[in-house]
Amino acid sequence: VQACDVPRGKAGIQGKAAARQVAVEDNRHVLVVSAGGERYGFAIESITELVELADCVALPGAPAWIAGITQVRSVPHVVVMLQALLGRSSTAVDLVAGDQVDDVAGQGWMLLVERGSLVFGVLVDSVSGIEEYAPRDINAIHHPDSAIVAVLENREGKLVMQVDPARLLDAE
Repeated sequence: VQACDVPRGKAGIQGKAAARQVAVEDNRHVLVVSAGGERYGFAIESITELVELADCVALPGAPAWIAGITQVRSVPHVVVMLQALLGRSSTAVDLVAGDQVDDVAGQGWMLLVERGSLVFGVLVDSVSGIEEYAPRDINAIHHPDSAIVAVLENREGKLVMQVDPARLLDAE
């Protein structure tokens, strides 16, 4: 916005409003969740749907980080436990008992996320809501084997580890 004539042909403050608008559009919006007492964030565009976990049937012989299979509108989805998948839970094996995952079903939320053509559920304890982070509040993590891609800090100083669903499951 230019409030008066610009002396000597200089640009003055022209273009500043547009630059601020671009900065706002560059902000990252994440859905903040908790799992195992830790805060995680998923980019809004990476989440297909958020549903309350209902029945979850265990898969015999599956890795400890797979809670089982559930159906959403008659479509089966594999459910993974975020904490166990990230290697932060030592009790993941104890959660799966018998044919039904009673300790997991009905006790949390499931984020449906995509990795290529695969849509799978990520089990979390609770959902805090959507938070917005400016680029200056984002510290990228450049580790090729980690699903944690950044640490975000909100205005209150709370940290969130941002999870990238595309890197959450390895190629196997």
